[in-house]
Amino acid sequence: MATVLSHSALREENRRLRALVSFGRQVTAERDLRAQLRLLAEEAKRATGCMAVAVLLRNPSRDDADGVETVGLSVELERAWRAAARSESGTELSLALGARRPAVFADLAEDHSLIAVRDVLLGAGVRRVVSVPLVVGDHLVGVMVTYDREPGDVAEEVVEYLTALAEQAALAIENARLYRELRDRLAEVTGLQAASAALVEELQPERALRVVAEQALALSGAATVSIELLRHGGHELEVQVAVGEHALELGAMRVPVDGSLPGAAVASGRPQIMRSPFRGAPDQGRMAAELADARSLLVLPLRARDKTLGTLSAYTRHPNAFHSGQVELLATFANQAAMSLDNARLYGELQSRLEEMVGLQRLGTLLLEEHEFDRVLQAICEQLQRLTDAGGVGLALLEDDPRYLEMRTVVGPSANALRGARIPTEGSFAAEALRTNRPQRSDDAQNDSRGYKQSLVLGNTHTILSVPMKTRQRTVGVLSIYNKQAEGGFTDRDADLATFFANSAAAAIENARLYERTREYAVVEERNRLARELHDSVTQSLFSVSLLSEAALSLLERDPSKARERLERANELAQGALAEMRALIFQLRPMTLQEEGLLSAIKKHLAALLSRHGRVVELKVTGSVRRLPAGVEEAAFRIVQESLNNVVKHANAPRAQVALYFEQRVLKLSTADNGVGFDPNARPRAHTMGMASMRERAESVGGHISVESAPARGTRVSADLPLDDAE
Repeated sequence: MATVLSHSALREENRRLRALVSFGRQVTAERDLRAQLRLLAEEAKRATGCMAVAVLLRNPSRDDADGVETVGLSVELERAWRAAARSESGTELSLALGARRPAVFADLAEDHSLIAVRDVLLGAGVRRVVSVPLVVGDHLVGVMVTYDREPGDVAEEVVEYLTALAEQAALAIENARLYRELRDRLAEVTGLQAASAALVEELQPERALRVVAEQALALSGAATVSIELLRHGGHELEVQVAVGEHALELGAMRVPVDGSLPGAAVASGRPQIMRSPFRGAPDQGRMAAELADARSLLVLPLRARDKTLGTLSAYTRHPNAFHSGQVELLATFANQAAMSLDNARLYGELQSRLEEMVGLQRLGTLLLEEHEFDRVLQAICEQLQRLTDAGGVGLALLEDDPRYLEMRTVVGPSANALRGARIPTEGSFAAEALRTNRPQRSDDAQNDSRGYKQSLVLGNTHTILSVPMKTRQRTVGVLSIYNKQAEGGFTDRDADLATFFANSAAAAIENARLYERTREYAVVEERNRLARELHDSVTQSLFSVSLLSEAALSLLERDPSKARERLERANELAQGALAEMRALIFQLRPMTLQEEGLLSAIKKHLAALLSRHGRVVELKVTGSVRRLPAGVEEAAFRIVQESLNNVVKHANAPRAQVALYFEQRVLKLSTADNGVGFDPNARPRAHTMGMASMRERAESVGGHISVESAPARGTRVSADLPLDDAE
């Protein structure tokens, strides 16, 4: 009985895992938030059999519900519940915001935690509520709630399954929100570009700035015009473009913000003018004027969206230049330069967001389709390196020894040096990320007291960002990015991306563990099946052989003819047991399928059926016979095997046929018999588990299966397995 219960539990766990994977595919592929919430609510209701489900999204700015989707609530109940759920406390969302873990309210009649909605729910007959938060990292996305009429506790495995659903959905919802944000951002930038197209058509900032400077030079009467941009940190201005008589002298000049005329323009946001003689003028302003052989200098701030980006400077030999009209004219060009810079910046951000969106979509596809652990981690690191403009990325996992992390995956110039290195969980950026559970960032890594200098020197690391990798249950390691290629260190956006990728890597590690467990369950199930087959056939045959042999020995001297009969019968049973064993071994590991291909494997299986059951099965083959992708051959063989197993056990058919049609883009196969048949719409029979198995085999390679049968008219099983995407 224990074995049967264990097998049943394993099958139920397998079923849940398959349902979870299927839900993950659906919710990740969906980009509409409302549709995602509906998928989550329907799956939760299906899995638990509860009365109703509600999913609420959190508005981070107000901590109230931003969107609600329900399944199973009547119109009147939903209207009353929505009104009550607007309360700031005593609701499902407010409690999830505080606790951030699953909660079971076993009996609302006795539990007053949900005080805001309690009366409404009790009035509708709801007695038990299960609340599961939707969390990504430290961010509460929303909450999923199930409602039941019956009070009482909820099985732990049900809560665990709902939690797993919530984790899958939360990640997909965050992706969808990011997609919507990027779409809105794209619409905003497109509008800005259309509005400014008459002024600025060039999105390459250097060319756009040069055009603006040349126009200013031509129309203002200045001898030289330069445009300076603030460097990272805002302490210096660097000349980006200089045109006119003294462009070469001013090119690439740097001017400190403090104590300079451009710095005064940056600080005040207003034009600054300096005229000869330059008594009392800042040294830097005097030096620039002398380089340009100027007697008057005008500096205007470049401002866009209330932010100063740099300055536009005009130099002239006239001592009393830059009257109000000239200042206004040059201010127009300064505004054009600012708009060009802002458009270029927005365009760059848009490109970055689009790249991020593509990268995240690729990552989602990879996590769903790839089960090879190290390939997933390598792809995660490569995508993050590209999206953050990092010199390198390192992924370190916690070892059995809690004092160290191991650099499992590294990309970048220092990959060979760092891969396999051990990082202490004390005295390193990784350790600090683990301790604080927050990103750690440094723009001077080798001189930062938080760093582990040995690995920083080994990797020639100057800037670093380290984030913890965690699932809902545990922290598994640290993801670090090194050496920002652009000017300055890593940004808050980089930290957000790194955190998302770190959590994705942690999810991949957890998925790999679950995948391995599923494979182990499948092995156990196969072993149990073989054990039953051995007990039902081979063991009983061998026991009969033993009894007949003993009987033959006792009759050998008294009645040799009867002894001979017993021995002949024992020999028949032994031959049958041998055929059974060969058939079972063939089912366990059809090496012929791997080495010789589908057609050879099916032929040998039909020969085994003839030896084992005396059943002749006709084989019909058409088309271009060839080796097919391994997944298709495995699925096709198992479908034929299971179908013929049903024929032998249930059909009582005098004739049976297997047909294979090798077409260019699809493999069509069928099995047919003229046996007793059955009504496919009738109550499921015991052997329909085999039908489900065949259907799963077909769907695993993108195909489908159909069954045609009727009482006394035989059965036909057909499958179409596509060959395009089988790899």
